[in-house]
Amino acid sequence: MDPLIFDVVCGDAATDWLDSKSNSDSWDSLYQSCRWKTPFLSRGFFKLWAKHYGDKWAPALVLGKDSGGTLCGLMPLATRAKFVTGTGAHQAEYQGWISSNRDAERFLIGALDAIRNTFPDHHVRLRYLSATIPVEALLSLCQQNPRALLTQRTRPLLKLDSEAIEKALRKRNNKSKLNRLTRKGKLAFKKVNRLEELIPRIDQIIAMYDLRQGAVNNVSPFLDDPKKKAFFLDWVNSQSDQLHVTCTDVDSRTISAFIGVNSETETSLAVLAHSPEYARHSPGKLHLYETALDLTKEGKQWLDLTPGDDPWKERFATDHDSVWELNCFTRPADALRVKLAQKWERVIRSLLLKVRISPATLRAVLAPLRRPDIMVLSRLWKSMAPVRNHSRVFCMDIEEYTCANEPGEARINALADLLCYDPSEGQPARQEFLCQAVDRLEAGEKAYTVTAHGKLVQCVWVNENPEEIFLPEVNQVFRCPKPSAVLHDALPTQKNCSLMQPHSTIRQIITDLKYNSGAKLAYILTDIDDPATDRFLENLGFRHYRSFYGFRFLWHHRYRQEVPLEAL
Repeated sequence: MDPLIFDVVCGDAATDWLDSKSNSDSWDSLYQSCRWKTPFLSRGFFKLWAKHYGDKWAPALVLGKDSGGTLCGLMPLATRAKFVTGTGAHQAEYQGWISSNRDAERFLIGALDAIRNTFPDHHVRLRYLSATIPVEALLSLCQQNPRALLTQRTRPLLKLDSEAIEKALRKRNNKSKLNRLTRKGKLAFKKVNRLEELIPRIDQIIAMYDLRQGAVNNVSPFLDDPKKKAFFLDWVNSQSDQLHVTCTDVDSRTISAFIGVNSETETSLAVLAHSPEYARHSPGKLHLYETALDLTKEGKQWLDLTPGDDPWKERFATDHDSVWELNCFTRPADALRVKLAQKWERVIRSLLLKVRISPATLRAVLAPLRRPDIMVLSRLWKSMAPVRNHSRVFCMDIEEYTCANEPGEARINALADLLCYDPSEGQPARQEFLCQAVDRLEAGEKAYTVTAHGKLVQCVWVNENPEEIFLPEVNQVFRCPKPSAVLHDALPTQKNCSLMQPHSTIRQIITDLKYNSGAKLAYILTDIDDPATDRFLENLGFRHYRSFYGFRFLWHHRYRQEVPLEAL
């Protein structure tokens, strides 16, 4: 068999190479005949991604031709700094190359040698390689190239069996949740396969997805990548057959959505989002099953839930297989070091599984220790120092409240506003804030938010008819008389912060409670103890209702409550 001749085409030359019809036809022909092809290896995806990300990543093509000039293999790549990865980078779940099964091994080995000659000091990573890729070619590469490291990853799959999926949807628990959703309004599950249908929904989908990802993984994919939204919209517009987009609407408001990437026999998950306001009805779970049922009608056999540590994926998975991550380092020593680190990682993971601790939980616990302001000795000193805390409760009779004519500026449960949170000194970290926001919305609380210049300047939480409220500062419980509502974070916590904006928002909240709820009393909790705050609340119509005190020193704790004379 004649050796292949390799050529690496970079930058504008890579996109110019596609201007030739013969080159485009050669790519398409090779793609159609490749057994392990995915949409991320298609010519259309390469052009689309280069169009949106070409200013951040330099596109590159590794071409392998026989002695007659026939294209036998092609590897689409992206380069930046000293890093080479597959086309799509973070936008592509699967990377790799296309060739015939016969040419797979010699193309892969030759392609990586060609990349090293062109980019001698670059780290190459292809993540992930398709489950159907010839493993023999990968193993042969690792045997011959000491700089190459192959890592196996488990991939959860949902078998698209219409009978089994319908049976799951008919379960009493799922039927009950579906009925409750139906009572919220007109419920509709839709396939959104046209750009004009997606555009009115995309912002809500992004907000739901980024909020959940920010709370769980401390990343907001669309917010962190300003190009991602336009890229997805263009993808739907230009390559709609590569995507499967579905939405669940309640009275024309999108409460859950799925975006998947279609291969011949499977669809891989790209985005799954749902509104935390409806979380008690499990809209994400019901939507995933409805989407799976829809995919069976299109002849798909598997729903690829994609590799990862997300525990929810295992609740849906019916099968598992393996995909591969290929790294090619600049030195053999780097490959050996990473290999040893992965071995220790597997040992630690197995120990965590035995004690039922997820890797995500461990990362959340260890993350604060990396911050210089929370060193071990500092935390020890804080735990030993005397602590005195004071929390106060103010009360208003809603029925006696005279409504103002001023319109409210705050938006209710605007998820996009919550994503604008930017912590300042003394405030919770962003992930902590988003995690609390998700928990509160899922518990039924409402968020009144005000933004300015792209930042969240106020977020007041309203909890209607709570039985009790825990006050962590004083380690006590405030039992709320019913019917009532409690306003959290209603007052500014920073010094010199204007009270004008809270004044307007609180009036808007009290007006809403008076006309749109059965609450008779409204409470505000605060640990601010100064005359300006007291006057501000009194001007709004609140009165001091109760004080809670807490004292801690070493193992000694003391707690008490006081009711002011004017409240008796």
